[in-house]
Amino acid sequence: MLVLMNLTQMREFDFESRAKAIYTAYDSKIFRADQDIMNALFCVFQEKVLDIECRRNFHRGYCYTENEDCFVDNRTKNICFCDQALGSGVQILNGIGGKFMSDLQKSLFISDAYKAFRDLDIFKDSYSSIFHTLQNQFNQIDPNPCFLMTAEA
Repeated sequence: MLVLMNLTQMREFDFESRAKAIYTAYDSKIFRADQDIMNALFCVFQEKVLDIECRRNFHRGYCYTENEDCFVDNRTKNICFCDQALGSGVQILNGIGGKFMSDLQKSLFISDAYKAFRDLDIFKDSYSSIFHTLQNQFNQIDPNPCFLMTAEA
Protein backbone atom coordinates (compact mmCIF):
# COMPACT_ATOMS: atom_id res chain seq x y z
CA MET A 1 0.00 0.00 0.00
CA LEU A 2 1.30 3.41 -0.94
CA VAL A 3 0.15 6.35 1.15
CA LEU A 4 0.48 9.91 -0.07
CA MET A 5 -0.72 12.47 2.43
CA ASN A 6 -1.72 16.10 2.08
CA LEU A 7 -0.37 17.28 5.43
CA THR A 8 -2.57 20.39 5.51
CA GLN A 9 -5.68 18.24 5.11
CA MET A 10 -4.37 15.76 7.68
CA ARG A 11 -3.98 18.58 10.24
CA GLU A 12 -7.45 19.95 9.44
CA PHE A 13 -8.83 16.42 9.90
CA ASP A 14 -7.06 16.25 13.30
CA PHE A 15 -5.32 13.06 12.23
CA GLU A 16 -2.91 12.95 15.17
CA SER A 17 -5.54 12.93 17.92
CA ARG A 18 -7.73 10.47 15.98
CA ALA A 19 -4.76 8.12 15.48
CA LYS A 20 -3.88 8.36 19.19
CA ALA A 21 -7.49 7.54 20.11
CA ILE A 22 -7.41 4.44 17.90
CA TYR A 23 -4.09 3.39 19.39
CA THR A 24 -5.51 3.77 22.91
CA ALA A 25 -8.67 1.85 22.06
CA TYR A 26 -6.96 -0.99 20.17
CA ASP A 27 -3.50 -1.06 21.80
CA SER A 28 -3.46 -4.80 22.51
CA LYS A 29 -4.74 -5.67 19.01
CA ILE A 30 -2.28 -3.58 17.00
CA PHE A 31 0.46 -5.66 15.38
CA ARG A 32 1.44 -3.66 12.30
CA ALA A 33 1.65 -0.26 14.01
CA ASP A 34 0.90 2.50 11.52
CA GLN A 35 -0.80 0.19 9.02
CA ASP A 36 -3.30 -1.10 11.60
CA ILE A 37 -4.01 2.39 12.92
CA MET A 38 -4.59 3.78 9.43
CA ASN A 39 -6.76 0.82 8.43
CA ALA A 40 -8.97 1.34 11.50
CA LEU A 41 -9.17 5.10 10.96
CA PHE A 42 -9.93 5.00 7.26
CA CYS A 43 -12.41 2.18 7.68
CA VAL A 44 -14.57 4.78 9.43
CA PHE A 45 -13.59 7.76 7.24
CA GLN A 46 -13.54 6.10 3.83
CA GLU A 47 -14.24 9.40 2.07
CA LYS A 48 -10.74 10.56 3.11
CA VAL A 49 -9.07 7.86 0.98
CA LEU A 50 -8.43 8.12 -2.74
CA ASP A 51 -7.54 4.86 -4.47
CA ILE A 52 -5.00 5.78 -7.11
CA GLU A 53 -5.16 2.37 -8.78
CA CYS A 54 -2.58 0.61 -10.89
CA ARG A 55 -2.81 3.03 -13.82
CA ARG A 56 -0.90 5.71 -11.94
CA ASN A 57 1.64 3.47 -10.30
CA PHE A 58 4.86 1.57 -10.90
CA HIS A 59 5.71 -1.12 -8.38
CA ARG A 60 7.52 -4.46 -8.46
CA GLY A 61 4.49 -6.06 -6.83
CA TYR A 62 2.63 -6.05 -10.11
CA CYS A 63 4.93 -8.80 -11.30
CA TYR A 64 3.32 -11.12 -8.78
CA THR A 65 -0.30 -10.21 -9.43
CA GLU A 66 -2.74 -11.12 -12.13
CA ASN A 67 -5.72 -8.89 -11.47
CA GLU A 68 -7.92 -7.08 -13.96
CA ASP A 69 -5.36 -4.39 -14.79
CA CYS A 70 -1.90 -5.67 -13.94
CA PHE A 71 -0.42 -8.67 -15.67
CA VAL A 72 2.96 -10.35 -15.38
CA ASP A 73 3.29 -10.31 -19.17
CA ASN A 74 3.50 -6.51 -19.26
CA ARG A 75 7.25 -6.26 -19.19
CA THR A 76 9.38 -3.60 -20.77
CA LYS A 77 12.94 -4.73 -20.43
CA ASN A 78 12.98 -6.39 -17.02
CA ILE A 79 10.33 -4.24 -15.34
CA CYS A 80 6.60 -4.94 -15.05
CA PHE A 81 3.96 -2.31 -15.69
CA CYS A 82 0.20 -2.37 -15.54
CA ASP A 83 -1.72 -1.96 -18.82
CA GLN A 84 -2.61 1.70 -18.36
CA ALA A 85 0.88 2.74 -17.26
CA LEU A 86 2.31 1.30 -20.47
CA GLY A 87 0.00 3.57 -22.47
CA SER A 88 -0.06 6.75 -20.40
CA GLY A 89 3.24 6.58 -18.55
CA VAL A 90 4.18 6.10 -14.91
CA GLN A 91 2.90 8.85 -12.64
CA ILE A 92 4.11 7.56 -9.26
CA LEU A 93 7.35 5.68 -8.67
CA ASN A 94 6.87 3.44 -5.66
CA GLY A 95 9.67 1.88 -3.66
CA ILE A 96 9.72 0.40 -0.20
CA GLY A 97 12.17 1.65 2.42
CA GLY A 98 15.75 1.01 1.44
CA LYS A 99 14.88 -0.05 -2.11
CA PHE A 100 15.45 3.52 -3.24
CA MET A 101 19.06 3.37 -2.09
CA SER A 102 19.83 -0.24 -2.94
CA ASP A 103 21.99 -1.24 -5.90
CA LEU A 104 20.68 -4.79 -5.84
CA GLN A 105 19.27 -6.34 -9.02
CA LYS A 106 15.83 -6.57 -7.43
CA SER A 107 15.68 -2.77 -7.04
CA LEU A 108 16.38 -2.26 -10.72
CA PHE A 109 15.31 1.16 -11.96
CA ILE A 110 14.03 2.46 -8.61
CA SER A 111 17.47 3.15 -7.14
CA ASP A 112 18.58 4.82 -10.40
CA ALA A 113 15.59 7.17 -10.28
CA TYR A 114 16.20 7.94 -6.61
CA LYS A 115 19.86 8.82 -7.24
CA ALA A 116 19.03 10.96 -10.28
CA PHE A 117 16.55 13.06 -8.30
CA ARG A 118 18.80 13.13 -5.23
CA ASP A 119 21.69 14.51 -7.29
CA LEU A 120 19.54 16.97 -9.24
CA ASP A 121 20.57 20.62 -8.89
CA ILE A 122 17.27 22.44 -9.42
CA PHE A 123 19.10 25.70 -10.14
CA LYS A 124 21.40 24.24 -12.78
CA ASP A 125 19.99 21.01 -14.23
CA SER A 126 17.08 20.81 -16.64
CA TYR A 127 14.29 18.28 -16.44
CA SER A 128 15.19 17.07 -19.92
CA SER A 129 18.70 16.19 -18.69
CA ILE A 130 17.29 14.06 -15.86
CA PHE A 131 14.93 12.43 -18.36
CA HIS A 132 17.82 11.52 -20.68
CA THR A 133 19.88 10.22 -17.76
CA LEU A 134 17.02 7.97 -16.64
CA GLN A 135 16.29 6.87 -20.20
CA ASN A 136 19.94 5.83 -20.67
CA GLN A 137 19.97 3.96 -17.35
CA PHE A 138 16.70 2.20 -18.23
CA ASN A 139 18.10 1.12 -21.60
CA GLN A 140 21.10 -0.48 -19.86
CA ILE A 141 18.91 -2.83 -17.79
CA ASP A 142 19.25 -6.48 -18.74
CA PRO A 143 16.29 -7.24 -21.05
CA ASN A 144 16.03 -10.87 -19.93
CA PRO A 145 13.56 -11.61 -17.14
CA CYS A 146 15.38 -12.26 -13.91
CA PHE A 147 14.33 -14.70 -11.22
CA LEU A 148 13.02 -12.00 -8.89
CA MET A 149 10.83 -10.43 -11.55
CA THR A 150 8.92 -13.46 -12.78
CA ALA A 151 5.53 -14.74 -11.72
CA GLU A 152 7.08 -18.09 -10.84
CA ALA A 153 9.27 -16.56 -8.10
